Amino acid sequence: TMFSLSLAAVMKVAPAHVPLPSQSLWSATSSAEAEPLTQRGLRFAREQYLPLACFQMALVRGTADIVCQSHQLLPLNTAHVVAMAASGAVISGAGGALWL
Repeated sequence: TMFSLSLAAVMKVAPAHVPLPSQSLWSATSSAEAEPLTQRGLRFAREQYLPLACFQMALVRGTADIVCQSHQLLPLNTAHVVAMAASGAVISGAGGALWL
């Protein structure tokens, strides 16, 4: 179908959008070579864009579902929270990151 997405299609697109890490972010370096924490964070976000987007959207969707369920004054349905977090990671995280 028009909207089916195969792994081969993702692999063709991903290298252009997701650069490989140049070096370990957590490797020990001397204080003269030490990169500021903000620079390491920015480099991590640039190099690991897709996994970070998936994690962020899973966290946002899961938290939003917990807040919504708490307003209904019913017991927390953890299966629903996990399902919303998973859909956030796949649809908003991976889908949005690959789209952009």
